[in-house]
Amino acid sequence: MINEYFYNVATLFLNDKLSFQERLTDFINFISTNFQISRCSLMLIDYNDLSIEVYASTNPKIVGLKRKLSDVSVSTMALIDNEALWIDIESRNYFQHLDKSKYESSSSLTIPIKYLDKKLGVVNLTDFVNIEKFVNFDINIVKQLVQLIGPFISAQISQTICTEYARKLENKNNDYIELDKMKSELINFIVHDLKSPISVVIANLDMLLYDELTEDQKNIISLALEEMAKLQSMVLNILDVQKLEEARINILREEVDLYNLTKQKIKSLSGLLSRKMIKIDLKANPLNLFIDGELIGRVINNILINAIDHSPDESTISVTISEDDDNGIISFQDMGGGIPEEMLDKIFDKYFQAKEEGRAYIKTSTGLGLTFCKLVVEAHGGKITAQNKNHGALFTITLPKSLKIGIH
Repeated sequence: MINEYFYNVATLFLNDKLSFQERLTDFINFISTNFQISRCSLMLIDYNDLSIEVYASTNPKIVGLKRKLSDVSVSTMALIDNEALWIDIESRNYFQHLDKSKYESSSSLTIPIKYLDKKLGVVNLTDFVNIEKFVNFDINIVKQLVQLIGPFISAQISQTICTEYARKLENKNNDYIELDKMKSELINFIVHDLKSPISVVIANLDMLLYDELTEDQKNIISLALEEMAKLQSMVLNILDVQKLEEARINILREEVDLYNLTKQKIKSLSGLLSRKMIKIDLKANPLNLFIDGELIGRVINNILINAIDHSPDESTISVTISEDDDNGIISFQDMGGGIPEEMLDKIFDKYFQAKEEGRAYIKTSTGLGLTFCKLVVEAHGGKITAQNKNHGALFTITLPKSLKIGIH
């Protein structure tokens, strides 16, 4: 019979078709029926507000009622003593009973529910039909059954806590996603509206160069044009990084000579190079690849500007174009002191701006230039890497010679 009790209780708590509340109620009814106890209740501790609440009872009116753990009650006393508490008529009046609780018996038993030394709640038993039989034969069985349900209740409480934390985390994550979306939309709105005025300023500055100007005036306008070109590049990077991330930008491939494309980009930066007295050592032969010339041209431009900004005056930047059986390779070696080792794996991250001891490693920018380069190169099926070599930074871009399946 005892083994049958244990089997029935274990089967009850393993029945996932029943809710937690239903399982607790069925357990209380099981105890009440099999051990002839008219009044039974099960209370669980809420450690958040330091209270204990009735979760199941043969008296439905008290389900949901709470009391503070600081109250003087049979339940709290059993939890403090950490053992079953038998109360007779002489000691009952010392304790405060729950409202709506009515006992016809002079005695009651409160058994703590615990698991791995953690107190979970109590089972209250009173109004015994045959108190002598219960005391002499049934009490130890009931204690063991209460001990049996401890792991099940602990697991359910842990699951409830985890589910609640997961729900809160999901809500916070959704809030962050919504905020990020709003931020992106606002940035794109502002940046998109900047494109036209920047283009107008560049056009007007370019027209001024056709006037009769002094050498100083030409230098000032040329410098302004270069800075506006940088600003225009930043704006385009912001817009295109998002498009690339969302796969909304088309890669328009055509046969392009990587050597000529690189020469054009070097020539466009002649003013910046002359002011810092930096030389570009280009070692290359014609190499035709099927690429988007405009996007790869911007990649080359970004890498060159990055190298120029980090290179000391009167230094040399080496640009080498080579090939292997499957790829075209272009590398950029500067003499700017290199990239901090701990930042090498982050250099292409979105909005990342590295710093070098003694000076900012990266120029004032959006932190998207290298991110844009990585996304464009990877959209071509290629790869871009950064490493330290010869007291400087070495950026290497690998682009496939042939079109690959699945590549834009």
